[in-house]
Amino acid sequence: MRNTHLTQILLMVTIISVIAISGCTAQSEPNKRMFGDREFTFRANLTDAASVPIYPDETTLLQSLYNPDVAWIYIAYIPNDTDNGFYTVAGYELTYKLVYGYKSLFGYTPAVRAMPLNATPEQPGNDTLIIWMRAPSSGANETAVIVDGNIITVEGADMSEETRTYTDLDMAADRLLLSFLWPPRE
Repeated sequence: MRNTHLTQILLMVTIISVIAISGCTAQSEPNKRMFGDREFTFRANLTDAASVPIYPDETTLLQSLYNPDVAWIYIAYIPNDTDNGFYTVAGYELTYKLVYGYKSLFGYTPAVRAMPLNATPEQPGNDTLIIWMRAPSSGANETAVIVDGNIITVEGADMSEETRTYTDLDMAADRLLLSFLWPPRE
């Protein structure tokens, strides 16, 4: 009887340990996700990025991104010495994953170009999307993805990397990519 009880306890401890270890393993790379047969690494923790709000909503964002007329995507920013490096990193991540996603999802690749700005971008034609990256120095006051016609603003309120290895701009850019590459299922 005693051996049976000890065996049950050991079995329970083993099961709990396996569950705990597998939970830790599943969380050890919170910035990676498979898209088709390719593993993408993101700058931000994807759990954190998934909590970034999209205005007015994710459906509107996807309507803009999935528009079959889109031939051009401009990654726009207002240059300044403080944030140019952050814009470069987030812009590269957006460009690489958008191009791969468009090719995989729709069989074509829109041209993607950088667009330095002096002021707020004007609404482009139906064949063009502008993804405007904004840091606090260019007017960002929250971390969000904001859709206004064919202008998608990706903004981060906190550009520090003191407590983590990514900025709020990275989180907002990754939020856009999460919606684009893994849209919600209805």
